[in-house]
Amino acid sequence: MSFDYEKQAMGFELNDTFRIQRIFVGKYLRRLNSPKPTLDVLDLGCGAGFGTKAVFQNLANGLPELDIIGLDISETALQKYSQVTGLKGVTGSVIDTQFKENYFDLILFDDVIEHLVETDLAIREIYRILSPEGVLLLATPNLASWFNRLALLFGIQPAFSEVSSEKIYGRPGTEVVGHLRLFTLRALTQMLSQEGFTVREIKSSVFDALPNYLAPIDRIFASFPSLGANLILVCEKN
Repeated sequence: MSFDYEKQAMGFELNDTFRIQRIFVGKYLRRLNSPKPTLDVLDLGCGAGFGTKAVFQNLANGLPELDIIGLDISETALQKYSQVTGLKGVTGSVIDTQFKENYFDLILFDDVIEHLVETDLAIREIYRILSPEGVLLLATPNLASWFNRLALLFGIQPAFSEVSSEKIYGRPGTEVVGHLRLFTLRALTQMLSQEGFTVREIKSSVFDALPNYLAPIDRIFASFPSLGANLILVCEKN
């Protein structure tokens, strides 16, 4: 599947998920009790780096220096990642990263898990390479969002879900983005707990692709993570 990276970048600086992630990054990096002068950050499934730039660029003063590495399976995406961010990118799989155990102080796992088949292996790999005091920042669409619940009542295929790798069927939209696994908040938190994580904080963000007349309603439901469009979780090792 090919992506228009420039189109993907449009509006990223205004994306509500990245806004919340920036807040979390600043909040939890200040809490880290690490003797290292530079904190190691992994952008897992980094893509073309527009999300990395939106989350980490121009963070508030007073944070430790960050050594950020992007990992993606696509070499084409990594070439764009280096151009966009000026950071190092490495080719690899999210289920077998080849990094050392307990290495990273922060792992950003943004809108990746829904594209995977082996989600269990990915979470276990993150647990392996995250430091004991480290933070996992995970974001994914919410299958049980308020608009998906309404859609199912009327027999409409839920947003974010796809039945074909070639074309959209049964719901609005035309772009096939390759979502394979979709989570409710309950399913995601149970899975993370089973794999040894404690969820410290949960937020939800709005869905920018909704029609403008639904945006005020979406902003209200974003205050309730189990009903919001996108799930954003802060996790630590037990």
